[in-house]
Amino acid sequence: MLASSQQEGIIEIPFSQILDQKHDDDILPPRRGHFRTIPFSISDLADPSVVLRKGDTVEFHVRTNLRTKTESATKIVLIRVSSSGRCKGLVASFSEKFGFIHCEERDQLLFFRLSDLILTFEIFVGMEVEFNIESDSMGESFAARILVLPPGTVDQSKLTYQGIVWEEEETCELQILYTYLSERYATNVLSDEEAVGLRHGDLIQFRDPFSPSDIRLYPKKGYILDGRSVIVPSWEWQDVKVPEEIVVFDPVIWKYLNLSVGDHVQLTVSKRDDSPWREAETVEIIARGEDIAVSDGIVHISPDQTYPIRKPLSSRYSSDSSFKADNMSRSWHRFSPTHSHHPSDEWNIQNLKE
Repeated sequence: MLASSQQEGIIEIPFSQILDQKHDDDILPPRRGHFRTIPFSISDLADPSVVLRKGDTVEFHVRTNLRTKTESATKIVLIRVSSSGRCKGLVASFSEKFGFIHCEERDQLLFFRLSDLILTFEIFVGMEVEFNIESDSMGESFAARILVLPPGTVDQSKLTYQGIVWEEEETCELQILYTYLSERYATNVLSDEEAVGLRHGDLIQFRDPFSPSDIRLYPKKGYILDGRSVIVPSWEWQDVKVPEEIVVFDPVIWKYLNLSVGDHVQLTVSKRDDSPWREAETVEIIARGEDIAVSDGIVHISPDQTYPIRKPLSSRYSSDSSFKADNMSRSWHRFSPTHSHHPSDEWNIQNLKE
């Protein structure tokens, strides 16, 4: 058993495994229940590419220095990986050198290198694997020390899926388009309960494609159009075109975040279904819009994306409307809205449709 997580360290051998070994007269065996430790270095590994961690089970030869009578381990072979901190998942896709794993209880695919496969050279889409999650120098997570598991080991009910909400033009019914193991699928039509708060083009995370549950909206990114609205530009999910969307926000944050037309923001939206447009629950500044051109009432996001500046809503907010802004004034969260909309407001459904 490996006692050090470093490539140069010590190997601990339980006393019960060395009772039958012969020792020199001047080398006393350890007491029962204790460990005998033997040092090693990376040059002692039978395969230098193998990464050892604390708790791994290994086989090795013992090398003795005849002059000093000190022992060290050599020809070390990994037999069994420690179960500590291990995760499970399915191979979602792979190429000649790398691939991605669909991980239990993780909302994104996990990158891995084929060179991190241990004790096997076989790989296929859908293969059940166990692995450690580590981080590279840039802080990006990846799967390492990957072992193949017997079929049926992974609890697929724990897998999370990413997809978009799609509305059928003829029936106006909602369903979810998603990918699984490199193939695209569609769920059954969502029930009224499942579809609450969801709209066409929403990027979501969910569980159980046969009966979607625990549905969560991903944050949206867009550009400030004026003191009340954000334009979320059209984008493509794989080869599916998602239409642009207008999201409105509490005008009070225009002041507290010192927003300007063209600022790039990230926001989470409410799943409330009692409003014809989406409202932002949180707003965070990604970048100021100094490079965004504004002329003649038009915001020029790019040559292909231009939007008219809309006239802000003269909204009716009660005096106890509450809000929260961070110390750096770069994010905002509305936690107890008290405002209401009125048909005479200058910003209404017709303005949004235009």
